[in-house]
Parts: sequence; structure tokens; C-alpha cells
Amino acid sequence: MLHKTLIFIFLSLFLGMKLKVGVVEYPPVVVAQNKRISGILIDYVEDLFASHEVEYYANTIGRNLIELENNNIDISLTVFKTPEREKKIKFSSIPLQNIFMGICGLEKYDLPIAKKLKIGHVQDTVILDELKHHTLVSLSSNRVQERMLTMLFQKKVDFVYIPNPKTFMNLALMKDKTVYCYEFVDKEMPIYMAYSPKMDLAVYQAIETRLIEKKKNNSFEKFLNEKLKIDTKNLFKVESEELRFIQKSD
Repeated sequence: MLHKTLIFIFLSLFLGMKLKVGVVEYPPVVVAQNKRISGILIDYVEDLFASHEVEYYANTIGRNLIELENNNIDISLTVFKTPEREKKIKFSSIPLQNIFMGICGLEKYDLPIAKKLKIGHVQDTVILDELKHHTLVSLSSNRVQERMLTMLFQKKVDFVYIPNPKTFMNLALMKDKTVYCYEFVDKEMPIYMAYSPKMDLAVYQAIETRLIEKKKNNSFEKFLNEKLKIDTKNLFKVESEELRFIQKSD
């Protein structure tokens, strides 16, 4: 009887432990305002952390990775998996979401691209090989969408390279701006949850079980599309190779 009581007390404490979760601001997917974190992604993952108090921290991608490695946070919600990162942190067994990468700008271009472009991108994101022949401008991921939009209209870059261009179109629409986006239909990229190396195994397994079950019934992609009701007439689906710039020899 005493044994069962001790187990019950342990589980009650364990299930109620606080989770520190790192996010990257990316309206309307993740919105950080007055230290309050909200957004479509936060709504989607809410039940994954059932029975836990959750404290969200908005940071850059790089800072979230450092905080994970140092066990200062438990989870980072959206991380590209790379062999180097797998050596330092643990990833979810399946992607939290699968996204198409793309670029957005103020002009429509004839494809394939016949000029070298200046392309802004989030620092620490994974760059496609097809874009590496262009001039790349790295930006901190702090309020990056708004800064990207400003850079476009100040003509400091020709395009911005972003995950899920529809979300950037949504921001432009909210600001009464028009952008043209190219979504790479051949570059669907998985984004994972990443865990601290010292994440409690039982907590990890419980979250993973909920994630697998949730994705069977309602993927994040479907959830996002239901929330984003925007006109996609300026969204063009292309092969990433069409954006490759090849310098012609004289």
C-alpha cells in the first residue's frame, strides 16, 4: 500500500513539472507580444504538453539550440535536423510539421532566374544548394518577418527565403502590402521538436506518444491552412532548380 502511495505521489509531481519551451517568433505561427507567447503553432501543440505547466521563451534559432545543449530549456519547437545537431541534442521521432520552403519578393520574375539576386534569410536556417550562387544576407531571427518585409520595401534585398511562404503573404496582407512568392514544390522539409540531452525519458516518451497520435488525426499543415484564409493568386509553385543562378562564362 505504501509502495503504491509513493508511486502516486511521484507521478503527480512528475506530471506537474514545468516545461521550458523555446520558440522562434514567426507571426501568425508564433507571436511574442509583451512577454506573452501565442499563435497558431502554440494552439496546435497545447495538448502535447498536457499535465505540464509550460513556460515559453521567444529566441533566435541559434540561441534556442545553445539553451537546449546547456539544458536551460527542455524543448525547442521548430528545428531543422542536421547530423551536427543530432550529436548534441535529441529530436522528435517524427517531424512536428512538414513545410515547403520558398522565396518572396516585390516583383514577378521570368524563370529560370537570369540574374544574381540578393536574398535575405534567417540566421542558422538550412540553405538550399540551389540558392547558394546568389548573394545571401543573414538576419537574426528576432522579429525577422517584419524586418524582412522592411528590407524588401527599402530594396535592400530582392527576395527573402522563408519557410511556408503563405505565412509571409499573410503578414504582408496585414500591412497592406503585396508580395509575390515562389514555393518550392520539390523541397518539402521536415521540422522537428528538439529536446534537451537531459530531458526526462518518461516525459519525452509521453510527448512523443501524443505527437504521433495527434498527427494521425490532424497534421499541422491542415491546421495551419484552416487558420490562414488568404488569397494565393500571387503564390507560384515552382521547382527549386528554376531559382538557381549559373554564372555564364565569357
